[in-house]
Amino acid sequence: MLVSGALHDSRGAIFPALKSTGLEDEEVRRAWAAMRYGAWEIETLLATWQAYVVRQGVWQASQHAGYYTKAVDLTAYWRPGLKGLKSKHYDAEADKALPAVVLGMVGCVGRVGEQRMALLTDLMRADLTDPSETSLPTQLLQQVALQLAHDEMPVLDAGFKLKALHAAGLERCVVRLAKNFTARRNFLPEY
Repeated sequence: MLVSGALHDSRGAIFPALKSTGLEDEEVRRAWAAMRYGAWEIETLLATWQAYVVRQGVWQASQHAGYYTKAVDLTAYWRPGLKGLKSKHYDAEADKALPAVVLGMVGCVGRVGEQRMALLTDLMRADLTDPSETSLPTQLLQQVALQLAHDEMPVLDAGFKLKALHAAGLERCVVRLAKNFTARRNFLPEY
């Protein structure tokens, strides 16, 4: 359900999202009960999912200039009617931050046949005690910096600030920035 995007398409509604993946009614109820009443941790689920995908033998990691691509992004499930929700995420269409359940995602980019796909390695939810817009990106970048292998290159969207990347200790990364952007080293190059 999460990987297919069904939860996003159903705007966070679990029953329709599960049903859209092809599950029978009984399977939908069992899956919902496991999520609602079960004891599970996202790290275990992601590790199991990664092992399953790799075991299938069709997923191939993308490599460019000797680096494996590691996608890092924030996404949100918009929940304007959810009472007590303090976290917000910027929506370009609305041109403002709206109430949402905000998630930070990290995944290894690869392919299954001709289809490009990110294999999730980390999933982090915004801290409910500190719902500020800088808290989750800071935690996510610190996690990426800790787990980054020597042959991996993090690729980030424009929502991440250069100052935050530097503060997190990322030695290398690719960032999509605003159209008008100038960068330079802190010393002049040789003439």
